[in-house]
Amino acid sequence: TDEMRLRQCLLNVAGNACKFTRDGRIDIRAHRVDEDGRAMLRFEVSDTGPGIAQAQLAQITEPFHDTGDASSYRFGGAGLGLAISQRLLAQLGGRLDISSTPGAGSTFTLTVPVNLTEAVTAEGEPRALERSA
Repeated sequence: TDEMRLRQCLLNVAGNACKFTRDGRIDIRAHRVDEDGRAMLRFEVSDTGPGIAQAQLAQITEPFHDTGDASSYRFGGAGLGLAISQRLLAQLGGRLDISSTPGAGSTFTLTVPVNLTEAVTAEGEPRALERSA
C-alpha cells in the first residue's frame, strides 16, 4: 500500500483519539487479516474518550462535520481529518469503520490491502518496519 497515505490516515485517527481522550487510554493495534482471499492490514485505534452518539456516526466522516455540541468548540479542528482519511483509504482499496459508545469511547478501524511480496527482504525474511522521527 502507499505508506505515506496510510501513515497520514493513522496520524489523523490517532490524533483525534489523543485530542478527545483527556484522561483515559488509547490503544493502537495492528494485525494481518485475510478477507476474501486477500491479505489485509488492519489497524484499530481505540480510546476511552467521550464516544460518539449513534446519530452522529453516519455523518462523522463528512467534510467540516460539526457535532453541534460543546465538544466541537472545545477541541477545535476543521473537521477534515476523518473525511480525508476515509477517502484516502478508499483509494488504497481499503476502508474506515467506526464503532462507538457514548461515555465509553470509540474504535476506528483502518483496513487496507497489502502486497506481502513487498514485505519481505531479498532473502525471504520479514522486513522490519521502519520508524521515522
